[in-house]
Amino acid sequence: MKIIFGIGQLEGEGKPNPLLKEMDKDGTLTKLVEIFQNEKYQNKQIIVYAACSIGRLFKATELPQEFGQSVIINLLKDLSLLADRNLSDQSLFTLICLAECEYIKMSSKPSAAQPSGSKPLSKPAGSQQSGGTQIATNGPPKPDIKTGTGGGGRNNNT
Repeated sequence: MKIIFGIGQLEGEGKPNPLLKEMDKDGTLTKLVEIFQNEKYQNKQIIVYAACSIGRLFKATELPQEFGQSVIINLLKDLSLLADRNLSDQSLFTLICLAECEYIKMSSKPSAAQPSGSKPLSKPAGSQQSGGTQIATNGPPKPDIKTGTGGGGRNNNT
């Protein structure tokens, strides 16, 4: 699994994992899907690592529905919340690989605010990220002359 991830990362963000074609051609991908879909394994980590391997092979590429796309993604989301740091980290890294596909799809679709052929809208100067939304500010807060506060400084009058 680490080799699959490492080679995918060497390709760079937004580029598919080159091992996908090879592992599909030689039957390895089919075997991984069979392992993931097989419920007879007593050791559930086998299924987890199969899901992570499949997800990392499909870096920046949409998972086929017949692989159990939503099942794999939901399993990875659940694993990312576990107290087991290793499983949590592995599932998060895999979700990041899969998210590259969503980013590509979103950035290639023109929106009403972004006509086709235009560049993505840039963040306004002085804006900050807060809870997934952008908040534009007009610079630092202005001092309040009446109270002597504001502007990021301390009120030394008290």
